[in-house]
Amino acid sequence: MLARLDEVSGVRESRVDWTGRLLLLAVERDANADEVADRATDALGGAAHRADPEVEARAIETFRAGEPWLRSGEALRLSEEEARVVGARLGARASAAAGLDAEATRRFSEIVQDELRLAFQALHDAAPDTPRDSAQETAFRLGRVRERCGAFLDDALADRACEELLRAFRGDE
Repeated sequence: MLARLDEVSGVRESRVDWTGRLLLLAVERDANADEVADRATDALGGAAHRADPEVEARAIETFRAGEPWLRSGEALRLSEEEARVVGARLGARASAAAGLDAEATRRFSEIVQDELRLAFQALHDAAPDTPRDSAQETAFRLGRVRERCGAFLDDALADRACEELLRAFRGDE
C-alpha cells in the first residue's frame, strides 16, 4: 500500500502510523496537496479519504514530535518481528498444552510464526479500510497450520495442537 502511494505523482514519501489506520503523505514542493490527495485516493481504489483538518493537523504534529510513522519497509519489518514474537509465544503455549515433544514444538512454532507473517503481509498489501472477517481469516490460517503440521504430526496430535493454538490465540485459559 505505501509503495503504491510512493509512486503517486506529487508524493515525496508516504508513512503510516502504528495503528495502520492513518496515512501521512509528504508532497513535493511544487505539488498541489489536494490534487495529490485525490490521486492517492484513486491509487488505493477509493478505499481511503483525506482526514478532516483537525485530525490532519494532529497527525502532522505527532510526526514532527517524533512519534513513529513508518515507511513501507519499516512497517513490514515491524510486523515480521511481531509475527516472530507472537508466533513463538502462541506456538510454545499450544505445543505444551498439546503435549508435543521439543522437535515438534520447534517445527510447530515455526509454522505458526510463518503463517502470522503471511497474514500480516496480506494486511500490508491490502488497501486501507478493506473489510476484514477476522474469524474467517483465523480459520483459514489455522487450516494452513493444520495442513503444514500434518507433515510431522499424526492427525490426532495435529488436531490437538491446532485446537490449543486457537485457544491460545483467543486467550482462553
